Amino acid sequence: MDTLNIISLAGNAVQFVEYAIIAATKAAQIYHSPNGKLKEDAELESIANGVESSLKSINSSEDTNQAVSVSDETLDSLIEQCVSIAKAIKGIIHGSSAKSPGVLHAISKTAQRLSKQSELMELRSRLLILRSEVSSHLIMLIRQEQLKLGEIVQTVVTSNEDMLQNINDKYTEVMRYLKSITHQTQSNMASTAAPSDKKGAHRSSEKELKSIQKDRESRIKDVLTMSVMQGPFDAILDDIERRGIQKRETILQTLNFDQLHERELAVGEAHEGTATWIFDESKPTNFVKWLQKSNGMYWITGKAGSGKSTLMKFLTDHPQTLQYLTEWAKDNDLIVAKHYFWNPGTTMQKSQEGLFRALLHQILGQRPELIPIVCADRWNAPYYERSFPWTIKQLAEAFQRLGGLDNVRWRICLFIDGLDEYDGEPTDVIDIIHKIGESDKIKICISSRPWIEFSDAFGGNQPKLELQNFTRDDIQRFIRGKLQNHDRFNKLRQRDRAAADGLVLSITEKADGVFLWVFLVVRSLLRGLRNEDDILDLERRLGQLPDDLYKFFDNMLSIIEDVYRERVSRLFLTMTSAKVALPIITFYFLNFGDAPLSREPLPFLREWPIVDNAEEKVLEVKKRQLIAQCKDLIHTVSDVEGEVLFAEKVEFIHNMVLNFLHLPDINERLSSIAGRSFHPVKVLFKANIVRDDTAEIEALDELEEILTEQFKMWSFSHAMEYLFGIPQIESFLELACRCDLALYISQKYPDYNSSKLNEIAPNWKMLFRVRQQGTFVIDEKETKYDMKSDWRLGRHLGLLSAQTKDRTREESHRLCEEEEPDIWQV
Repeated sequence: MDTLNIISLAGNAVQFVEYAIIAATKAAQIYHSPNGKLKEDAELESIANGVESSLKSINSSEDTNQAVSVSDETLDSLIEQCVSIAKAIKGIIHGSSAKSPGVLHAISKTAQRLSKQSELMELRSRLLILRSEVSSHLIMLIRQEQLKLGEIVQTVVTSNEDMLQNINDKYTEVMRYLKSITHQTQSNMASTAAPSDKKGAHRSSEKELKSIQKDRESRIKDVLTMSVMQGPFDAILDDIERRGIQKRETILQTLNFDQLHERELAVGEAHEGTATWIFDESKPTNFVKWLQKSNGMYWITGKAGSGKSTLMKFLTDHPQTLQYLTEWAKDNDLIVAKHYFWNPGTTMQKSQEGLFRALLHQILGQRPELIPIVCADRWNAPYYERSFPWTIKQLAEAFQRLGGLDNVRWRICLFIDGLDEYDGEPTDVIDIIHKIGESDKIKICISSRPWIEFSDAFGGNQPKLELQNFTRDDIQRFIRGKLQNHDRFNKLRQRDRAAADGLVLSITEKADGVFLWVFLVVRSLLRGLRNEDDILDLERRLGQLPDDLYKFFDNMLSIIEDVYRERVSRLFLTMTSAKVALPIITFYFLNFGDAPLSREPLPFLREWPIVDNAEEKVLEVKKRQLIAQCKDLIHTVSDVEGEVLFAEKVEFIHNMVLNFLHLPDINERLSSIAGRSFHPVKVLFKANIVRDDTAEIEALDELEEILTEQFKMWSFSHAMEYLFGIPQIESFLELACRCDLALYISQKYPDYNSSKLNEIAPNWKMLFRVRQQGTFVIDEKETKYDMKSDWRLGRHLGLLSAQTKDRTREESHRLCEEEEPDIWQV
């Protein structure tokens, strides 16, 4: 026997032995199985039974109460094939099941079963494919039915409107008829009472009365019929009106956003008695004339810190503004809306989208009947599309429709503050303002710093106001109001009135119209008065204070006490990273390295929102600590409509402070004092984990339960592929990872690290990205491992670092398997 034959014989022998082992193993399974079936066959039979049972409820030929009646030839064919394959699978499994005890019988059935292996696998694959086809086709049919139902509902609404009009016409006719009966009766009574009436005339009158009586009976029947029908009609009309209100509220809510009024609330109120000069027509401001008569723009400009935002807030709230605007609107309704750009804030506070949404939300909130016209696309869209995110194009088109309306009974005045705070090219926001102002029904008051772009756009023949040229008297009134409220200053003024008044004049001269500088100087002088400074001390104090605001801020940083210096540096870095004003209570959960924080919330938070006055004093202590340690660079603002414990927030006194802290040399100085190991983003992330977020965790747990229950007949992977079109999502944990739900993972599975996730959710690092293209599109996005990455879960698990900026996924998998990183390493 040659070598090739020997190898071939050996190969055949190995295959035979392998086949014999498989056959023996499966024969043992059948022999020991309580139902005489292989475990895999029992599972396959269960799938086949489930498919067959589900498809029986979709009946295209019989209309029963238990069946879903859908007439479609393609669906009938798919169902027929599915049922046929399911029965074939069950037949093969049933034929290869051991129906009597005994080893030989089990071996016989095993041989029979193995001979059908390839056929069974092919049938299984076809069944799963056809099941997906049935699901897809059903969705298409349901969509068609929804469109038909929408058309029917629209027809019913139109019919109801016609019926309502018919009812109104009937009422009008009945009232006219009743008046005619009254008039006719009075005439007949007068004719009957006259002695000269003739018999013929009497018969004619009697005939007319019978005719009237007959006509009256007929009309009364109509009235009675309407009375019977009026109840259902009223119910229908009430329902239509209620649904319209709900639809308007839904659309309004899509325009709202959390920080809509945050910047306005943070702007300080004008000092008592100041800013009223703007309504003085003897001043060369032309503001009253613009309010009363003009259209177009009015530009308020001024230096940084001169009080532009404060003046805008004063104007929008002042009754004289509304009085003069009402004269401009004449017999039309007046609508006033406002927006405050805020560059340090969130995207919505410094973008076109935020501007459009804020203004539309206020305008349509005052005139909700405009929503079906201005937001026509969204109003006529299917229910599920009304809550889709707005695009810039959609918002701009809504404003164009608003401005293009004819024969309207309203006029709009907009107040837009801080164009220089817009996050983008100044020319872009200028174009937006001009387009909004093209309508003769809309006028706009804007404010900004005197940048060249704004001067070119608004500094021509349009009315304008350079703020620092009009605030000298206001500054003096502010200084006197603050200092003369202090007994110590009044005593000094009694001793030397000229020196005290000279001090006020010196501050006014040095201020050069910058109200923020005056505010800080007065605070410094008040501290001196508390220290029993005399006039000479106050003058020296004023002389040592820098004229430049940035130098002033630098000086304020330098006088922070050494014991607080590290903490304050960390606090400032954290606040500059937060992008939003932080509630005072948040500072209880920010770990600045002073001491380890408890992961338990403050005790009384467990009873929130039931909090008594004694517990609120806890926040007052924290507020005093912050102000004392940070000097005058921060302040607190209150939202009267905010929730208890979260209404009072901390922020920098002015945007210029934030700009100052972002200067490279200042940021470097703060980072050096804070320590190179300090990461403000990490502090904010930990603070959010420490806070009680059980509601979000419970919501995701409920979502997992719903998904599992609704798709229990399918595998989780198949359900996710069907829903999202993305394969290989094996569990809800993996879904949460790929959606980058870092907080949920850290709370739900605090002991899990990257190695554990690699084991139980292999594709957890393949992140999703959600995009809107008419509908929502979900696809994968690149996973980045550098420190600038927005991958929250990767940051939480310590997978991001400067050294791994170019690391590939394969290298990351390998490193994660070789060493388990510290869960808080960054």
